[in-house]
Amino acid sequence: MKTTHVRPAFPHFGAFESTKLGDNGTDILSTTHHIQRWQYDLGLLRSASILNLRYSVPWHRIELKPGVYDFNWLDGPMWYMRDNRMSPVLDPLHHISFPDWLKGGFSNTEFPRLYERFVGAVAERYPWVDAYTIFNEPLPTTLFCSYTGWWYPFQASDHHFVAMALNVARAICRVSDRLQKLNRQVRFFHMDTCEIHRATDSLSEEWVEFANVRRFLMHDLVLGLVDRHHPAYEYLKTHAASDEEIQWFSDHRSRIDVLGLDYYIHSEIEWYWDRELGRANISWPVRHPAGFAGTAAGYAERFGVPVMLGETNLRGTPHDRLTWLKFMEEECEKISALIGDN
Repeated sequence: MKTTHVRPAFPHFGAFESTKLGDNGTDILSTTHHIQRWQYDLGLLRSASILNLRYSVPWHRIELKPGVYDFNWLDGPMWYMRDNRMSPVLDPLHHISFPDWLKGGFSNTEFPRLYERFVGAVAERYPWVDAYTIFNEPLPTTLFCSYTGWWYPFQASDHHFVAMALNVARAICRVSDRLQKLNRQVRFFHMDTCEIHRATDSLSEEWVEFANVRRFLMHDLVLGLVDRHHPAYEYLKTHAASDEEIQWFSDHRSRIDVLGLDYYIHSEIEWYWDRELGRANISWPVRHPAGFAGTAAGYAERFGVPVMLGETNLRGTPHDRLTWLKFMEEECEKISALIGDN
């Protein structure tokens, strides 16, 4: 990982939230006024000696019509970062920030091809960029768009989740292949949720075992690790995944160069069996949290790549938030000590 010229205990990255807000035509780049004040915002990072940052490439703003790209706004911050030796990790798809014309969103069978075409156009326009987050938080994004039905296209079932997860993972693999062909030095920062599930009674153990398998599913798919012996194989098959679809990932596997893990107070979940609902339910508050270091260590051990804290936050007073920030800094120091240079 590159570091700033003022070296902290571990490298710090800046970032700006960008999520498209449903279908109302706006996004957080607009509501935070970053669209207008990007130069001021980037200047603040430079004044703090933060030259590494994750930076959003708003697909929904750039490709308003299929195959027609308007880079007019993005050119400003991109040239500024290049000229000031800032190192962006480009993030072309933050949650549901896709164009309105992509009907069905991630369930659209053309999504992998169309997204590959878009990211290819971005890479050709900014060939000096050598780092990407191809799809931000693929697991929770896909779950919210399918399994829970909270986000567009509001499809709630295991079948919809499996179909969408395969489509999203296929897009990640296709885009990574395209980027590697354009730039042999490209690095992939795979950002996803950092979570762990625990059972508080015997009846909830089966669900918790599945949830702890599912948390790794998107990583395992893009890395081509899912086969007949994988603990999620039967689940995928039960919900209409074919052997050919699963085998495709072994033949087109991508890689993870840096694993970004997003940790919040809800990232550790304990479950109890709710007899009225007839299923496992969330037990709150968590009695024995492992913290970010304890949770992330399992990911680092499983995948054997450098890890970083991708996102964190806490609602509450300024004191609450500063206390949480201090706690997370300490957790990052712990995980750094646990896994060394990783």
